[in-house]
Amino acid sequence: MFHTCKYQQGTTLLVPVCLLLTLVTTAVVAYSKQLRHHAVTLQREIERSELHLTSSTSLAVTHNALGATMRWQTALSATQKSIIREHRNVDIRGAATTFFSLSATARSAASSLSYTQSMNVVRYPLIRATPAQPAIFSASISPNAEITLVRPHPDKLDFWSRDALASPVAVQHRCESTAMASCHALRPADTPFPDDVVKYIFGVSRSAFHADVLPGSNTLTDCENITSVRARIIWVTGSCHLPLGANLGSDDNPVLLIIEDGHLSLSSGVTVTGMLVTLSRASALHKDIIQHETSTIIGAALIAQPLSARSSLRVIYDKNTLTALQNAHYTQRTAFLTGSWHDF
Repeated sequence: MFHTCKYQQGTTLLVPVCLLLTLVTTAVVAYSKQLRHHAVTLQREIERSELHLTSSTSLAVTHNALGATMRWQTALSATQKSIIREHRNVDIRGAATTFFSLSATARSAASSLSYTQSMNVVRYPLIRATPAQPAIFSASISPNAEITLVRPHPDKLDFWSRDALASPVAVQHRCESTAMASCHALRPADTPFPDDVVKYIFGVSRSAFHADVLPGSNTLTDCENITSVRARIIWVTGSCHLPLGANLGSDDNPVLLIIEDGHLSLSSGVTVTGMLVTLSRASALHKDIIQHETSTIIGAALIAQPLSARSSLRVIYDKNTLTALQNAHYTQRTAFLTGSWHDF
């Protein structure tokens, strides 16, 4: 509202006052409009920030949910499933890999504003390639070490090794059954051995393969209380003794047991169902794997630390166990595909 001045005779001195009042009124009106404009703009920015947070949270929750289950079609909520715009399954060296296209839209209840964010993620197993042999050796093996490998298919080769085994002094053989019948000398696979077998199996270089790259794993310094561990991925830094009754893993929930820079011993009757991995980091000294004659490892073993002369390794190869471990929900990982993020 503008102030209007009427000029009369004798009021000449009021002219500057009227002009000043008019200017002030004009400035107040203009400032009020500008203030309202800034208030509306600020409100819209607040709304956009809230919508951005809502949509990004929806993506993150769905992303995490996909990594926690293999049966996402039934495990996810209706809202989470609505965010999945597309999915595609790809078989990579026997590993079931799934690509997901996710898109989340948040809408304001107070205005017509909306905010959409989208991204692509991939769900893949921690174990990229399951061993095709009962044992893989990427470190030196003493010729005195006793190795017994059992597999149900006698026409398959028995082990995969970086180096040729020295002429054995102890027993190194393969048997066609757990009854130790029809045992023969070990036969190595002739497939070229990879430069980094850890990367071949797990997709992570040996130097980068640590417990912290295995979310959901349990890290121990010994195996004194290992039976109380609920995690199916167990990383032991140091030596591990499995006492009588300390069975690990099952057909439905096989275990990934990793021993770093330590000895391993299995008492009478102990069974480890899944996959054993031994790693050498701080020391190149030979380490023991000592199993009682009634203890067994069912699945496969990756031996990546030197095996001592007093070792006795016994592995019963089981492809079904390895497949179950590879496809278990606790060995699945999800990752954001770089360059696929969009917001609008």
